[in-house]
Amino acid sequence: MAKISKDITLCQPDENKGCCACCGLLNFVDISRENLANYLSSVTNHYNKVIDYSKPYRDNIINPTDIRDTATHICPYQGFIDDGKPGCMLHSFVNKQDMRDLSLFQSEICSDYLCPAHSILNNEQKTMLIEFLDDWYLYTFAIADPESFIWIIEYLKSHFNLSISNRIEDTKLIKDNVFMAMETYLENMIKICEPIYCYSISEYNQFKHLFSLGSNRNEIKRLKEKIKRRVSFDC
Repeated sequence: MAKISKDITLCQPDENKGCCACCGLLNFVDISRENLANYLSSVTNHYNKVIDYSKPYRDNIINPTDIRDTATHICPYQGFIDDGKPGCMLHSFVNKQDMRDLSLFQSEICSDYLCPAHSILNNEQKTMLIEFLDDWYLYTFAIADPESFIWIIEYLKSHFNLSISNRIEDTKLIKDNVFMAMETYLENMIKICEPIYCYSISEYNQFKHLFSLGSNRNEIKRLKEKIKRRVSFDC
């Protein structure tokens, strides 16, 4: 198990995954894996073919009817910066220079902003999120709805000896269960019409009762029971 860090940033934690939720990725009406992957791939393919980054690709691929919240920006510069790794096409780790001032929020805001997950998840939960969830799509939703990931990891902790200070013998089994639990959780999430990514904790608290596994709504209770039935504790 990875050692806990005192300063964990979730945006680009390792070479296997990244998150673009704060770039408006989850502001599409259709938040299916296929649709979001198609969008990221389209942006990547566009900027791999042109040099002029000052001409955003947004107008060519986003129909207003495809946007969940028209008051929330969908950045046209987010794409796959590596295989299965969403990120900023303008960032200095993609280009030789930081070009984020071309974006709506520009470099200073993009650099300083940290999403609610950074405050809601403690360092142990952040470490487990990075350790056990390599899939970019599920990882993004775990960040967008951190209380659901907390519920999942706490449920698994009650059955596995999950501790960041101990060596985990059943890492693959735990990863498989986290993956399965997140996939099951998304069966409800993709039906939600309201905003599902929020830029502040107060906004997140306003909408989370609709989808978070921490909610006491009857449909969420049934969803949690479905997750419990699908969890496997056998190697």
